[in-house]
Amino acid sequence: MTPRGRSLNRPVLCLLGAILAANLVGCQPAHASTSEALSADPGATQAITPEAPGPSTGMPTALEPDPPTPTTTPPRLFRLTEPGCCVRPFWSPDSLEVAYVDKPPGKELAGIYSIPLEGGSSHLIYRRPQILSADWALSAWAEGEDTRVWRRSDGRSWLVDTTGAAPRFAPSGSMMAWGVTSKQYTQIDVRQTAIWVAGIDGSRARKVITVQGGSLIGWAIGEQALLVSGRLRRGEAGGVWRVPLEAAEPVMLFSADRVRDPLLSPGGTWLAFYVAFSSEADADGLWVLDTITGASQRITPFGSYRWRTADRLLLFPLEASLPSAELWEVDVRSGDIQRLTERGLTPLAIANNDWLPSPDGRSLAFVSAVDHAIWILELPQPAQE
Repeated sequence: MTPRGRSLNRPVLCLLGAILAANLVGCQPAHASTSEALSADPGATQAITPEAPGPSTGMPTALEPDPPTPTTTPPRLFRLTEPGCCVRPFWSPDSLEVAYVDKPPGKELAGIYSIPLEGGSSHLIYRRPQILSADWALSAWAEGEDTRVWRRSDGRSWLVDTTGAAPRFAPSGSMMAWGVTSKQYTQIDVRQTAIWVAGIDGSRARKVITVQGGSLIGWAIGEQALLVSGRLRRGEAGGVWRVPLEAAEPVMLFSADRVRDPLLSPGGTWLAFYVAFSSEADADGLWVLDTITGASQRITPFGSYRWRTADRLLLFPLEASLPSAELWEVDVRSGDIQRLTERGLTPLAIANNDWLPSPDGRSLAFVSAVDHAIWILELPQPAQE
C-alpha cells in the first residue's frame, strides 16, 4: 500500500541515515535533561579493571529460556508524525524528543529534524545527516577524506584525517576511533581494516591494530580498550577481540568465522550479535557476550534486537507465519524472557527494521510499514520499578 503524504528519496535517506543510526544504536546515555546533556562537560569515565577470561572450553552452551510471560494490559501505541514522513528515528539524550532524517518538500538536502514526544511541530536541528555523540555535545560529518567535528557548547569545529572513515565517539567524548578498510580486496573475508584511535581534536592519532575480514565494534572497559571483529593474522581463528589501548595483548572473547550486526549495550558491558552459515550448526543464532569476562550465551528465539537498558535486550522474534511483530524482552543476566506485546492486542508492522528504544527505556519509536509515519510504543516497566 502506498502511504499518503509526501514521498521521499528513500534510498538516499536510508544511506545517509544508516551512518547516523549505526553510531547511535547502543550508545544510550544515562537520563538527563536536554539542556544538561547539551552543555555538560563529557569528562572522563571511571577506570574498570577487567577480569581475566577463563580458558576456552569450546562453544558455550546455548541459553534455554523459560516461556515468555504475557502482559495483562496492552501498552499504549500512538502515531507521532504525519504519514510518509521520514526514516531512522532516534532519541534525544533526555528521551523527551524523537529525531529523524527527513527531506521535506522544497528542501534540496536531507537534514535531521526533531519532534517532542508529546507531539507538536517538528523543527530542524541539523542541516545534514551526521554522527552524534551520546550526549549530543559533539557531531561529525565527512568533508572529502577528512571528518569535521563540531562542538555544540562553543560552536567550534575542526578537521580530523580519518581517510574518509566515519568515527565512533568514546562515551566520555574525549576520544574517537575509526576503521580504514583497504581497497585492495573486495572479498570481505580477506579485506584488511586498520583500527585507529585519537583524541577528539585528532591529536595523538595512532593505529591500534589491523584486522582481516572484520571491523571496529566499539569501546569497552571504561574506554581502556576497543572491541573488534575478524582475524588478527591470516590463517588464524576469527571472532570478537578485546584490544587494550595500552601495551597489552588482544584477548579473544568469542570464536566465530564472522560475527554479524554487533551491538553494544549502554555502558558496553554486553555485546549482542548473530552468527550464520558457520561450519558448526550449534554456533548459528543470536548471542550475547560479556565483554569483561568473555562469558557468552545463545538467545532463542532468533530475531531483530536492540538494547533497552544496560542488561535488557528487546527482541522481535522472526516468524514468517505471523501477520505482525511481537515484542519480547530478555534479561541477559538471568536469562528470563518476558513478552511485552501480544499480536492480537498490539499489532506492530515495522518498516525496514527501523526502530529504537528511548535512552530511559520507557518508549520505543519505529517507522510503520503501513503508513511510513513514526509511531511510539510505551513499554511496560519491569515489576521492580
